[in-house]
Amino acid sequence: MVGVHFIPFGFIFHRTIDFYIAGWVVIWAVTGIWLIASRSVDPALVASLVAVATACGTAAYGIYMLRIKRAIVAALA
Repeated sequence: MVGVHFIPFGFIFHRTIDFYIAGWVVIWAVTGIWLIASRSVDPALVASLVAVATACGTAAYGIYMLRIKRAIVAALA
């Protein structure tokens, strides 16, 4: 699963954002697997929802990294 790789990053880089993003993505992935297995929702809809949730998590991570970059550049200026 995509979100699991964020967990070691949290330990390696001592950042809590990695754990939040991992949790977000993993929860949506597990929910998607459960919905597909229960056959209660169309698999294409589930895949779309999980993809959007994963994209939102990745975008949040990117925004966080941009903020960190700006703080580092401001500190060096």
